[in-house]
Formats: sequence, structure tokens, C-alpha cells
Amino acid sequence: MEGDAASLIRPLQRLGFVKPLHGVRPHGGRMRLWSLGDVLKIQIVADLRQISDMSVNASVRHLRADEGAAVEAALAQWQSHAGAPGDHCARLRLRLEGLPSLPEGEALADFAHCSVARFVHRNRFDAVERPAFLA
Repeated sequence: MEGDAASLIRPLQRLGFVKPLHGVRPHGGRMRLWSLGDVLKIQIVADLRQISDMSVNASVRHLRADEGAAVEAALAQWQSHAGAPGDHCARLRLRLEGLPSLPEGEALADFAHCSVARFVHRNRFDAVERPAFLA
């Protein structure tokens, strides 16, 4: 995750925006695990906070304003970014920074889509080779 995303985990969990899975450590004890969908949601909130300076609560309210449709659409299409050029959202990001108002509607959907695309490219999801047993 990028930016202040790691510090957002607990607040987003308290708000019910993300929900951890629980695993067992090899030496005993429990640990929180996060689904890819939740990791992408955390990154979308971090990116929205970066361009807006909103609180965590306000960011989640804004993303839920359309019943979360923009976020869900971006999450559903994350695999389509593998292999695509990594800079295809640069123009949108520059256009959104310094906006007098927050992205809404189509602009919010584009923002969530590009946040997910940047995460996929930054973490090189398309560079991972298929295991031999799947070939």
C-alpha cells in the first residue's frame, strides 16, 4: 500500500469498510489477514485522502454515497489492468489533484478505477508467472 494506507487499516475496520480474515501463526497466536478486495479498498481511501485531506470517516461516507458502486466496479475489474501500460491513469490523476470539489459520479468511478490500476502496476501483478502445474 502507498501513502498513509497502513495507518488506515484499524479505522476502516472499525467503520466496517474492511473486514479481516483471521489466520494462525506458525508459532502460535492469531493474525489478521486481508483479502485483495479489502487491500484495494484501503488504497482507494488513502488516494482519496491524499487529494482531498478529508478525514477517514468523511472519505468512507463519500465512497459509500453511491452505495459503493464506483468502488465495487473498480474492484471487479482489477484483473483487466495486468499487462496494460502503467501510466494510463496519469492524466486523470493530474486532473483530479487540486479540484475545488470531490470527484463524484463518473469522475469518482474513474478515480477508483485508476487507484486500483496504479496498485496493480506498482505491485507488478502482471509480472508474476503462472505456476508450472497450471500450464
